[in-house]
Amino acid sequence: MTAPEHPRVVLGLQGVQTRDLAGSGVCRRAQDYLTALVAFQPEVVAGVSADTGLAAPDVVPDLPPDVPLLDTNDPAPPSGQPGVLVFHALACTTQSPPLDALWPRWARDPSVALVATADDVTAQELERPPHGSAGYRLRSIRNFLENADAVICESQSAAAAVSGAALVDPDRLHVVLQGCPPAHPVPEDPKVPVEGAFGAGRGMEPGHLLTITTGRLVSDMEVAIRAYALLPEGIRNRHQLVVAGWTSTSRAESLHDVAASCGVSRRVVLLPGIGQAGCRSLLRSCHLAVLPRPDGPSVRPALEAIARGAPLLVGDVNPLREVVQDSSARFDPGSVHSLYHAMARALTSDEILHELSDAPRFALKRHDWLASTATAVGAYRAAASRRP
Repeated sequence: MTAPEHPRVVLGLQGVQTRDLAGSGVCRRAQDYLTALVAFQPEVVAGVSADTGLAAPDVVPDLPPDVPLLDTNDPAPPSGQPGVLVFHALACTTQSPPLDALWPRWARDPSVALVATADDVTAQELERPPHGSAGYRLRSIRNFLENADAVICESQSAAAAVSGAALVDPDRLHVVLQGCPPAHPVPEDPKVPVEGAFGAGRGMEPGHLLTITTGRLVSDMEVAIRAYALLPEGIRNRHQLVVAGWTSTSRAESLHDVAASCGVSRRVVLLPGIGQAGCRSLLRSCHLAVLPRPDGPSVRPALEAIARGAPLLVGDVNPLREVVQDSSARFDPGSVHSLYHAMARALTSDEILHELSDAPRFALKRHDWLASTATAVGAYRAAASRRP
């Protein structure tokens, strides 16, 4: 069957809420898809579908006025321009079953094509032992992927996991690397307020060490503080440690206590609640950026750091390994000494610091925004061709 030139796509946020560990990353990824499609191929955008029973996803308030928010419980597919309707489920994992919540009633119409998303969170689920509730989730995920007309894998490692599980025929598998909007011209980034920041003292100093934490992994923040405390005093006197990027403010006091116990509370600035948008401003003035883990399934923070020319160290985990392929620029995110050695190596050599900002730039070509959008539309078109 010939694929329609312009399938009509609904981006699905069913099962996603910002309180989930990966929820905010999925929402930002949805915003990236939506922004790119509206910019490059607006004719394919039919709407966004979200579960109103969960906490409102971040993307919902930012919808363009001509992009409708669809009702999950509506039994009928949305009307509109002619063409095959494609439902793209942006999350394949939820915090609790059933996964049927990812597939709204109207999307189960035989005329609607289904596109599933497999990322490294999905890959981790597929590798778990099939026992107990994990077994139920695994069977649900496998069933969801097996029934999709197309599966978009957002990293090579996710594609390998899906292929290794023998879930998807090669002609239904599409690798769509996450894209990063062009760095030039860079829109003005929001200024980051330091009022109320823990340990801010006289404020942030230029040339700080920026640790971008994601989700709610407090252990990553503790590792960063303890690794910073091991650095020579001369380095600490030249460079503050700024910890930013996580959305919860409830852990700031305990983290400040960790800094105090390590004797570095006067040199550590905690910026809770500013999120990833605030981190973009901090990237301009940082001396070194550290990203222990991806933002749920999203590598956008790493791509933004590279696009802004910040020297970058990342955790040795997928999919960050594919963005920063130099193993010397990666560290074990759970190890204080691994991060300490990576930072000490970078901060004692201008040559190495330059390499950390220059070497990863080729990743922006592989994660090109326009190319990623075109590949995604190709996957939508292929999925639509499988429906009558």
